[in-house]
Amino acid sequence: MISVVTAYYNSQDFIGKAFESLKAQSHECWEWIIVDDGSQPEAVAALNIIIGNEARVRVLTQKNAGQGAARNRGAREAKGDFLCFLDSDDWFDSHKLEKQLAFMRENKSDLSFTAVEGVWQDGCEENFSGISHFDQKRGREFLPGLIKSCLFTLSSVMMTKSCFDELGGFSPESQFRGTEDYELWVRAAAADKNFAFIPERLTYYNIRYGSEVRDLIRSYDGTLRAIRPLKNDTDPMIQAAAGRRSVYLAGRLILRAIAADRMKIARYWAGEEPKALFGISKILMMAGGRPVAILLNLAYRLKKQVQ
Repeated sequence: MISVVTAYYNSQDFIGKAFESLKAQSHECWEWIIVDDGSQPEAVAALNIIIGNEARVRVLTQKNAGQGAARNRGAREAKGDFLCFLDSDDWFDSHKLEKQLAFMRENKSDLSFTAVEGVWQDGCEENFSGISHFDQKRGREFLPGLIKSCLFTLSSVMMTKSCFDELGGFSPESQFRGTEDYELWVRAAAADKNFAFIPERLTYYNIRYGSEVRDLIRSYDGTLRAIRPLKNDTDPMIQAAAGRRSVYLAGRLILRAIAADRMKIARYWAGEEPKALFGISKILMMAGGRPVAILLNLAYRLKKQVQ
């Protein structure tokens, strides 16, 4: 059996399409576990109407704790040997479960992902897989590329439940809210789990104009924290990849944090990744930010003195 897990939060306007895509699956041995993460009562009522009397669907409820916690709850309740995670506003091709399950069994994969088609509200389509070819790899071989960029979306992933359980699921730490999926893939790769890619577009990613604007500062912060342990990895190639990416992201984060007047996080990453200051100092000066540049360098020197 395949257990499909969805974190649900006031998304009654979109989840119907996800449900229709599951009912249309050529592989019929699935269960859908929806974890309501503290939605409004009217959203819960609407969800129950959409689901109707479908026996393969279970709805669990909890106080709002974030998508990672909701997915962990669903995974704990799962009866299947394989897990999929379906965002409430995404949907599957009708053969996704069948093809991905067969592929994973044939290749003895711990985790696989498919090509993704991003669909905008105006109907424009875009390939979101990030790659056109990917040889099956052990996780540590895949890790340098994963450090550079996350090449797949959550809804495209299928993984064995044993792999998910061994890794401990999504991190409960609040610092990873919004990046908990990427942090899990990094840990899976670092643990040398077997990754595989299906180049066929079997997952549809809904890009909504009205969706919540992503907090890039928080996203950069979570990504930096996810790859930070890899800077001390035993593999020099992984160390170097983590180091380069950390400097790049820290520079972008600092610039955005300054623009948003979030100086605490700017000072923190100036101290953690001082090399990032060299890359952005000219930008700060050109923008008339000499006092800011001085402040960030001071934060770095003070941290070094404390250490």
